[in-house]
Amino acid sequence: MLETFDPAAFVGDENVPQSLCNFVLTLALTFNDLRDLYYASVLVGECKPEGAAQKNSRWGYYLGLRLHVTRLIMSVVHELLNLIEKQRDDVNHAFMRDVVRMLPTDHRRSWKEIVRTALGQSATDDHKLGKLLLKIRNNVSFHYDSKAIHKGFKNHFLTEWM
Repeated sequence: MLETFDPAAFVGDENVPQSLCNFVLTLALTFNDLRDLYYASVLVGECKPEGAAQKNSRWGYYLGLRLHVTRLIMSVVHELLNLIEKQRDDVNHAFMRDVVRMLPTDHRRSWKEIVRTALGQSATDDHKLGKLLLKIRNNVSFHYDSKAIHKGFKNHFLTEWM
C-alpha cells in the first residue's frame, strides 16, 4: 500500500543539510529499485519452463532473462556502494548517525557492513553480507569485462551443463 508523507521531509534546514536529504531520498529510490527487481525475479521464476533443463531456445531465454535480472540487481547494489562512497560526509553526519542508532540491531549491523564495504574497508569475518557486497562491487556487477564474460561462457557452455 502506498504511504504518504510530508514532502518537506526531504528539504534541508539548519539541522540537516540538503545533501543529506538528497542522500536519504536516493537511498529510498535504491530501495524501491531493488524491491521492483526482486519482484521481477519472482515473475521470471514463474516463467520457468517445465521439466528438466535442456539446451534449447526456451530454456536459453529463461536462463538468460534470470541472469539479466540478477545482474541488474547487482548493478543497483554497485551503484549504492558508489553513492555511499561519494557521500561519506552525509553518511557520517550526526543526524544520520542518530538515525542509524535507532535501527534494530540486525539492520544497524547490516548498514554498517554496507558502509564498510563502500568505503573499501574489509568485511568483518562474522558478517557474510560484507563479503557478498565486496564480490558484487569488484567482480559481478554490470561490467562488460570480456575476459570475465568468456570465463562465464566457457564455464556454462564448454563444461558439463546443468
